[in-house]
Amino acid sequence: MAGQQEVLKTFRSIPLFKFENGSIFKETFGNLLPDIEPSTYTIIDEFIVFSDNETTLEDFISKYTNQNSLAQSQGYQSIQKTLSDEASYHETFDSNRLAMVLNSRLGTNMTAESLEAFQNSSFQVVKDDNTIHFNGLIQKQRPVSNTQKVTEVFSFKLDAQIIGDIQFVKNHQTKQKDILVQDVENQLYLISNEGVVRWKKRMSAPILGPVEQVDLFKNGRLQMVFATENKLYVLDRLGRDVGRFPLTFKDKISQPLAVFDYDKTRNYRFLVTQGANLLMYDGNGKRVKGFKYKADSKINNTPKHVRYRSKDYIVFSEGKNLKILDRRGKIRIGVKETINFSDQNLYFYKNKFSTLDANGDFVQVDTKGRLSLQPLGFESGTQITAFSKTLVAQWNNNLQIKAQKATLDYGNYSPPKLFYLNDKIYISITDLQSNKVWFYDSQGKVLPDFPVYGASNVDLANVDGDAALEFICQSSADGFVMYQMY
Repeated sequence: MAGQQEVLKTFRSIPLFKFENGSIFKETFGNLLPDIEPSTYTIIDEFIVFSDNETTLEDFISKYTNQNSLAQSQGYQSIQKTLSDEASYHETFDSNRLAMVLNSRLGTNMTAESLEAFQNSSFQVVKDDNTIHFNGLIQKQRPVSNTQKVTEVFSFKLDAQIIGDIQFVKNHQTKQKDILVQDVENQLYLISNEGVVRWKKRMSAPILGPVEQVDLFKNGRLQMVFATENKLYVLDRLGRDVGRFPLTFKDKISQPLAVFDYDKTRNYRFLVTQGANLLMYDGNGKRVKGFKYKADSKINNTPKHVRYRSKDYIVFSEGKNLKILDRRGKIRIGVKETINFSDQNLYFYKNKFSTLDANGDFVQVDTKGRLSLQPLGFESGTQITAFSKTLVAQWNNNLQIKAQKATLDYGNYSPPKLFYLNDKIYISITDLQSNKVWFYDSQGKVLPDFPVYGASNVDLANVDGDAALEFICQSSADGFVMYQMY
């Protein structure tokens, strides 16, 4: 491949090269390859793969890196048993290609429809010393069950690099889910689950944390609510500002927006964090005068609302203190002991306010303010997430789900994420070093067909109401991919 090393682009960390000697195939193989004039190629593992367009190579790379290839097909594996393992040339035909070859070589008048049952037919040329063998197999393919559990639905490229997390949002019109993502130019995109851009809107700054959805007018029509460092936005489904929003702030907003619906009556409260200050607003964008709180030091994370036994708790860490407030900003539970907090979030796990300290020890505070410290074998730098009865932790090459421990390849891992869908728990984690996305079940077992390619943490949902789930993640600095899993 001397002289053919010009890189056209890189796709999923694999370079695509320009190829300017396409006639070499016709000169070398003659009538075997009369129609192939490649203009680009790539090298992956031990293979050099040629094509006449970049899109085909990108599709090949996607399928190959996700182990969704011909070699993994049960149909192909079944015919391979009757073919030679050592071939100088090997071509496998679908019904379209088979009809073309038979008609051109044998003068038949076959159609792809008439050959639909003859998928994965093959032709080989085997050179053995001075003898050349021709080996062909055309047979009906036996029906086999589709064992592929994860497939790529589509990929999408933005106008600029992605910032923040990609997420699904509900579309109240279609009853399905769309995709929300922002780029470094602060442009926000709403994209359908088929890859169609619904709208773009430029924000004042990067969005802090995840976007929440609310029903301000109590009519089933949802709005998106979020904060940047200087504004509180509420957008409708078409990307238009709602009411008096956005609200503009002189002082910097330091944490993602907290959204509370205390009684599930859609009387929302928006809690804005500015350093050591908490400001609460209602759904009309007016300041809630009944809520007053002034911290003694910087608030470390987004306040969370917990409803337990008919009582409301607003919980966050402030300096080395755990603060637990009521709806009005008054101290509901006093915690005497100080905590050397890590950077992990707070969770309400097994009816206790739970997090990690800087040493990796598990800290819990009950609803009477009593603190307990448990060394669970975690280390400094451990990442956790939790539901009410499920705790997940990742450190070094360890992933612990409840009491089950899995061993990971050494890498640089995103924080684990927990999803609860269809009465089942899913745990995702991404190796940002090797760009591999893994999904586990609640027993610590890897789900079939994982890992797949991905360069960020994921969001998981049923986007279209069918039997399959979908998840999205970054595929490159400026692109994302949506997968389907069964």
